[in-house]
Amino acid sequence: MRKRIFFVLLLMISSVSAFSQTLEDDLRTERAGQGHVMLRIPDGALKAIKTEMFEEEKEEKEKTDADRLAEARKFRDATNKVRVRGYRVLVYSGGNNRAEKQKAQQAGEQMKRLFPAYPVYVHFESPRWVCRVGNFTDKAEANSLLSRVKSAGYRSAVVTEDVVLIAK
Repeated sequence: MRKRIFFVLLLMISSVSAFSQTLEDDLRTERAGQGHVMLRIPDGALKAIKTEMFEEEKEEKEKTDADRLAEARKFRDATNKVRVRGYRVLVYSGGNNRAEKQKAQQAGEQMKRLFPAYPVYVHFESPRWVCRVGNFTDKAEANSLLSRVKSAGYRSAVVTEDVVLIAK
């Protein structure tokens, strides 16, 4: 039994370390005891590969808070909104009493202060009070906000699937 547990742990650790290397490091690393293959990739080609692979990340990073606020104003003023399957960040989920309602409302107020570009939803969803943030159709955008929410102190926040409103 111990051998199995050790083997599983060893496999998990090796898989985590394998994914931690970047594409460039992986291609240029020499490994002892293995055959040697020299790949000569022009810097321009490598740059093109990286750009294509990480294009979505780049676009998300280029969005500023001012851009997000402009999008929020456009959404707020839009008359035609549609409901679609999407994602929200669940910031708080509590019980069904007054104290839990106040905690959910406090979390909502803090989210409004920290992230004014995103809509905040505080409501009772039987059997608990919840606070959710955002209307995302792309999970990567929701994960981007999730990391910012977690860095603000809400370590138990998660991305959830939900029906979201978007401007038509």
